[in-house]
Amino acid sequence: MMDESNHRSSHEGVTPRGGGIVFIIVFYIATLIYFIIKGMPDLPLFTVLICGIVMTLVGWLDDFKDLSVKIRFGIQFIVVLISCFFLPRIWPVIPVFIEKTVLVLAWMWFINLFNFMDGTDGYAVQETFFICIGLFVFCISVGNIALILGFSVLGFLRVNYPKAKIFMGDVGSIFLGYILGGFLILSIAEHSITVVQAVILTSLFSIDATYTLLKRGLRGKKVWKAHREHWYQRLNIAGVSHKVIFWIGIGYNLIIVLVLYLDKISLIPTFVEIGICVFLLIGTCVYIRRKERFTTDLH
Repeated sequence: MMDESNHRSSHEGVTPRGGGIVFIIVFYIATLIYFIIKGMPDLPLFTVLICGIVMTLVGWLDDFKDLSVKIRFGIQFIVVLISCFFLPRIWPVIPVFIEKTVLVLAWMWFINLFNFMDGTDGYAVQETFFICIGLFVFCISVGNIALILGFSVLGFLRVNYPKAKIFMGDVGSIFLGYILGGFLILSIAEHSITVVQAVILTSLFSIDATYTLLKRGLRGKKVWKAHREHWYQRLNIAGVSHKVIFWIGIGYNLIIVLVLYLDKISLIPTFVEIGICVFLLIGTCVYIRRKERFTTDLH
């Protein structure tokens, strides 16, 4: 399965895709060994892991045959709906129907934003790794499984570090969006992290994707269509290499995980944590605009 570059791509030439199937297989083998040693997981986590296999098949078919948007979203919706049925309550003060609706929509969004953000070499790998490290630091029930996932994906850098020899493809990004979304929801349900902390932990992807696609939607553009308007894509268009974008992501996430850890051990309050995240996001936007202006001036 080959990925051919076009005017919406951030790559040149032809590169094999679908490589994410490798780290998924590694993750499930390692997780099975962990469960044999430590005992089987509870039903919500078990459901997320089993449904993750279904998402893997959806992503593989999408890489192989380019599924239509309706089929892809339809299957994702059914899988997420089934998964949410087995999740514990998070907000008992609101009706269960409203809670489950919010969770389904948020989970669907996270799956697809992860797919949208997998556009430059190694970018989704480093984001996954740091989310998993954050979950390991914060969470009791899914922490070890998240760590297994983080290091399974980290091994993929051997072929995905800029310049990538293989892309993870939809099989990798759709699986990661689903499984990480499930881990985050389970962590919130057991009060290991708050919704605010979950947003901060994923902010490099979630804020970029949400802001960009809302802006496209308000302009009347089709948000599900491929484009090059995400922040990392704009940096690449402005002449910043995949390798530099990768290390910008590393630096951003190192600070975020450190700040979350300081919050966990009560060295800083949550509002300071939010402030640092906003400062980093604004700084990123300013850097992008300056690179774009510099590129425009050169031309």
